[in-house]
Amino acid sequence: MSTSGPVRHDDAGARSGGGLHVSPETVASDRSIRIVDIRGRAERSAGIGYIPGSRVFPADVLRADATILGDTYPKDTPIALVCQSGRRSAELCPHVQAAGFANVRSLTGGILAWRAAGLPACAVDPPDPTNIPVIPDLSRFPRVLVACFLASTVEHAGADPTWDGRDPVQTVRDILTEEQRGAPAPSPAALERTLDRLAEMARLRGFPLDVIRTNLDLMSAALRNVAG
Repeated sequence: MSTSGPVRHDDAGARSGGGLHVSPETVASDRSIRIVDIRGRAERSAGIGYIPGSRVFPADVLRADATILGDTYPKDTPIALVCQSGRRSAELCPHVQAAGFANVRSLTGGILAWRAAGLPACAVDPPDPTNIPVIPDLSRFPRVLVACFLASTVEHAGADPTWDGRDPVQTVRDILTEEQRGAPAPSPAALERTLDRLAEMARLRGFPLDVIRTNLDLMSAALRNVAG
């Protein structure tokens, strides 16, 4: 889908902290919207849950310099900021808008409203331990990660098993190389970022959100197990 054009919102006059709101239902149905979780990773995984396909950009980092989003998204990209209740994301909207992202919105009610709407959320219920891949060390994790997302690609992409014309195996490897940022071996942090990027790509390709959630929960649990 195109990432240009305005984000649809619920009330053109509804403002909080200078930012318009977007509903959980709109974010769930409009795959062109990129989802930016402004909570830190510890809060994000603390049991309240997070949206499958969201990326982490902590509020303090964006407040200090929201232009860093430009390294990831074109400035015409529709973006939904997410926090727990919607308050912090609404307050942060003007900072991101001032950095040139005109189509940034705050998710109404935050992750709490997302869950109240019955939409899939990661890190809420622990996965079946018998389904969690057993990985002996971090060096083996990328292979299992490739297999997980490749299986979903084949299952849900139909006649086109590629990701926008790219080989999904090579795509996973390329993303991991970028997220290692020159390190000789993958770290837990690099693998977490890789998981988020793959989940975002899967969401943009139209994979069911509950499938993305299952993959993320299983692979996140496997990563915690191997990383100790």
